[in-house]
Amino acid sequence: MEHNKNVMPDGPIGPNGVLGPLGIPPYSDVIVLNTTLLRERSKLTSYKECKEINLFERLKAANATAWCKGAGLAAIQIGIPLRAAWYVIGDKEYCLINPHIIRARGKVITKEGCLSIPNVWVQTERYGSLLIASETEGGITETRAVKDFEALIVQHELDHMDGILLYQHKAKAVVDTGRNEPCPCGSGKKYKRCCIDKPPEIMPE
Repeated sequence: MEHNKNVMPDGPIGPNGVLGPLGIPPYSDVIVLNTTLLRERSKLTSYKECKEINLFERLKAANATAWCKGAGLAAIQIGIPLRAAWYVIGDKEYCLINPHIIRARGKVITKEGCLSIPNVWVQTERYGSLLIASETEGGITETRAVKDFEALIVQHELDHMDGILLYQHKAKAVVDTGRNEPCPCGSGKKYKRCCIDKPPEIMPE
């Protein structure tokens, strides 16, 4: 089922009407890596406020600069503490405004990364199916079902809105990392020379 009002809205082309090489306005937002800022709880917002600051276009542009191919960003990840996010599934883009989970089912273990924590992959426990609510252009709250990878994205961005990082979300070291492979903590050392014997709760941030 399509929910067109939840698809990324049309917005201003950008400064001076100029588009970048990927068809994205040349915004200069940088993805936040500062964990102190990322732990800040975001505030409620509105479609109007997001539109006024070109938030979703800026999130899309910042996503294109990430350390790996990203599926989405929360506003706090470009330093804007608002409860909003942008993400993409296939060729379809979505925005979330003041989202919340109504129902969650089917826990799954998945390998997960974060664009604000470069070169780190951890295992998290998530729900595989959600019923979510999010505000639309007219300020109306609409509900829709999401599952699988999209459900993972929504939960990840909701965590960012609540100031929660992967490490705080029952994350643990990726169990299938080989002894001679790079450590998932991002130190550059081999796993056997770094975090292989460390409990998950002291994995470096």
